[in-house]
This record gives sequence, C-alpha cells and structure tokens, in this order.
Amino acid sequence: MRIKIFLIAALLVTFMLTAQDAFAQNSRIYLAGYMGLNTMPDNDFKDNTSGQSGTYQTNNTINFAGAIGLRYSRQIRFEGEVSYRQSDFSKLRTNSGEYTAGGEISNTAFMLNGFYDFDQFKWKAKPYLTAGLGVMRFKSSVEPTAPLSSSDDTAYALGWQLGGGLKYRLNPGLAVTSGYRYMSASDFGIGTYDADYSAHEFMVGVEYDLHWK
Repeated sequence: MRIKIFLIAALLVTFMLTAQDAFAQNSRIYLAGYMGLNTMPDNDFKDNTSGQSGTYQTNNTINFAGAIGLRYSRQIRFEGEVSYRQSDFSKLRTNSGEYTAGGEISNTAFMLNGFYDFDQFKWKAKPYLTAGLGVMRFKSSVEPTAPLSSSDDTAYALGWQLGGGLKYRLNPGLAVTSGYRYMSASDFGIGTYDADYSAHEFMVGVEYDLHWK
C-alpha cells in the first residue's frame, strides 16, 4: 500500500515539474462535473468484538463528483475534486458462514488529481491518464446477524486513485468526458470494525472552461 501511494505521489510531482515551463504560456481554470457507476469488489474486514474476519459485499451505486481544475498546458492539468457515493450492505462473509447485513456505507473523497491529456494527436476524442491522492471520509451503519456486531461510526483514511478515459471537445470552452478509475484507501477503523476499501468507477462528465488567464 505504501509503495502504491509513493508511486502516485511521484507521478503527481512529475506532472507539476513538467508543467512549470508551460504555466506562463497557457493557464486556464475550468469547472467539471461527473457521475457514473460505482462497483465495489469484496473488501476485507475484521470485527474486533466478535473476533470474526472476512469480506463485506455491497450493492452497486451511483457516484457524483464536482471539481475545479487548472490547466497548466495542453497536456498537463490538475483538479481539486469532491466526490460522493453511498452503498447498501448486502452480505458479510467469514470462515464460519455468510451473514445478511442491513445498513450502508458512504464515502466522501477529497482528492487532488493530476491529468495528462494526449493532445498532440489530431483526434476528436483525446485520451487521458489520471492519478490522485487525498482523504476519504467513511460513514458506516451496519446491522448484521449474530455473532457479528452492529456498528455506527465515522472514520477518515488516506485514499488514492488511478484511471484514464476519453475527452471530446464540443467547442473551445466545453468538453464531454468518459472514463474509468480504480479507487482505494488505507485500512481504517470504524466502530468495532477494521476495514479495507476499493472500488471501480465508470463515469461520464462535462468540463466548462472559464477562460481566466
């Protein structure tokens, strides 16, 4: 986990260093909005009260995100992003069996994302890559069947994301995007549970340039 976070931090620093020379030539602020499908694989948990450990499963859900971006050059840009998703628990699995679970887990992520747009190609749809680091706020309320414990709590964790996609510019100030990203967080304690978090997100969005130099 630490190696992955280090690599993403190094990638963001590389974006910044690459962008310094271009900053004076082209700086543009833009607003962006995204929404899409959040799917979570089975993530690990441990119930410290009962001593049970295993994986938790949630239902697919919709995610929403808003961002303000700063374009350093035609290829390099950064976004400060806030995103939100909420999933209902479906099952908790341990070595001793499978348990139904009521309740939900929500995640608000505050991320600094770096982007590399492949703008050197004369394509209408431009591919891009992205990486980001930030803080994730989890709020969970879970009510499983015995012997697992009920819990209701809030926790914070270091998060990161990697992804890519396509951007299609409708005019000089407006673009539509589609993309995928993998999100993950460091282990966090929430109520009586220690848990992992990872998710796959498939998104569409809009970028609107404010034309501020």
